[in-house]
Amino acid sequence: MSDLIKVTTSNEHIGKRLDVVLTDILHVVTGKNISRTTIQNSIRSGNVLLDNVIVLNPNTKLKKISNIQINIVENTKTYEIIGEDIQLDIVYEDNYILVINKPVGLVCHPAPGHKSGTLVNALVNKFKLSNINGNTRPGIIHRLDKDTSGLMIVAKTNEAHMAFSNLFANHKGTLIKRKYIAVVFGVPPTNNTRIPQTIITPNKFCMSQSVTPNREFGMQQNITQKLNMPQSVSHHKMNNVISQNKQVEIRTYITRHPKNRQMFTTSDTNGKLAITLYNVQKSFHFSSTKAISVVECELLTGRTHQIRVHMKYIGCPLVGDKLYCKTKIETVYPDYIRQFPRQALHSSTLSFVHPFTKENLNFTSPLPGDINEIILNITNNSS
Repeated sequence: MSDLIKVTTSNEHIGKRLDVVLTDILHVVTGKNISRTTIQNSIRSGNVLLDNVIVLNPNTKLKKISNIQINIVENTKTYEIIGEDIQLDIVYEDNYILVINKPVGLVCHPAPGHKSGTLVNALVNKFKLSNINGNTRPGIIHRLDKDTSGLMIVAKTNEAHMAFSNLFANHKGTLIKRKYIAVVFGVPPTNNTRIPQTIITPNKFCMSQSVTPNREFGMQQNITQKLNMPQSVSHHKMNNVISQNKQVEIRTYITRHPKNRQMFTTSDTNGKLAITLYNVQKSFHFSSTKAISVVECELLTGRTHQIRVHMKYIGCPLVGDKLYCKTKIETVYPDYIRQFPRQALHSSTLSFVHPFTKENLNFTSPLPGDINEIILNITNNSS
């Protein structure tokens, strides 16, 4: 990649090192995990402007909200992008962006093992897109995993790409909101307004538990307790289904897993800050200790695999998540749960203030057939 990227910092970056800030922002803007070493080399080689002044010291601390320009040159493998006639569900289009309802199984852009048949191949066949992310990721502002379905934004122009990247980097939860529906094992805790940074074992699915931190990496501990429903939570029983209205915040650092480079994990001290809000919509009980819950998650940051990592972190991994839920699933769960072929995660709601037209736009995507079917089955068959 060799492109000039322009970003604007926010209040939370004041007092932080320039290389740290760029590492964080560029992950959002490009969708890549650009190493801090690469960014430091770009700074030292004079390829970074801080408020139109060349900065050569990566340790420079930001004193105010600033405009940064950076030119990153990396030796990365590229693929020839050939347009393909792949049907797309286009929810919205204007001169700046597209809103796509991505189906499950569609990879966003070419990568090793997926050189064709991707969303990008379908897009370049019909549209001219931004090229800030280089030739292999035109238009891609943010990504959904191959087996995650739902709404995502694609940029037509470089100006739109940068404007929406700024929304994602600095205005999540205010000028832009993304919500997902997830089907998870267990019942996520609802008796805390914030879940602190701790580590929870994924080996037993959560049935509303409090946790104690253990600072030694890899040593995990949990204490199961009876759920004390707060007064603000309204619930009623209908076929042992509990409807709940309590938003909980998960705030951790997320970093790449030290042993499996395809995975990410939480950390006490390392990685990028990740914040997820969730609301347990319904819980379906199969026994006194086994349940499935439907959870709405809102991203206040956009880290790779964030919802999948955070749900595992609280002991409630996603149904069908073969990467983060490798524990043998007990036979008390029916086959349609145990054999669900993909992570049960859907990008259901996308709303934002359009940076160019200033319109308030709201989009919703109904649950795809497979997730809708599993919820109907659970509703009819839970005890």
